[in-house]
Amino acid sequence: MTEQELLAQLRDVHLPENPGWWPPAIGWWLLACLLIGLLLGALFWINRWRANAWRRAALHEHQRLVAASHGNAEVVRELSVLMRRVAIKAEPRQQVASATDQQWLTVLDRIGQTNEYTDGVGGLLTVWPYRDMTSDQAASTDQLNSLFRLTRQTIERVSLTAGTGQDPRPEPGPEPGPERGQYV
Repeated sequence: MTEQELLAQLRDVHLPENPGWWPPAIGWWLLACLLIGLLLGALFWINRWRANAWRRAALHEHQRLVAASHGNAEVVRELSVLMRRVAIKAEPRQQVASATDQQWLTVLDRIGQTNEYTDGVGGLLTVWPYRDMTSDQAASTDQLNSLFRLTRQTIERVSLTAGTGQDPRPEPGPEPGPERGQYV
């Protein structure tokens, strides 16, 4: 046999079939897992950001009070109101709203994870708001700065797991309307 005859007996090269789209290659699986992880991470971050909106608002109000402070009792009154709103956010409303004097300071110690309210400068929250400040009784700047520092730390530290973590505002429910089977 000659070389030409041998070449004539050869058949064309058959290419394999194109691979199907399923199952995808490992790279596609990794990409899908990465995208799902990024989506879940973004949802977690958005929920956490929304859940801490009250904290950002409280810190903003606290910063406003610090800027407006001139050693007067009015700022301490507003600070006491702010801390009560923060405490209501972290603890059940019934416990916080009725707390006064030592009970109030104990609530603040609990949510702030400290004892500086009952044993330290935080006790001034129960005294200064109700005092008629004259020039000789004006709040000292050091005490006021310590009180602002303590309240800021409390706002930053407060954990919604310390209490019920419920929003003090009632949840919107279904609109009242006719019951099933009733006609208007």
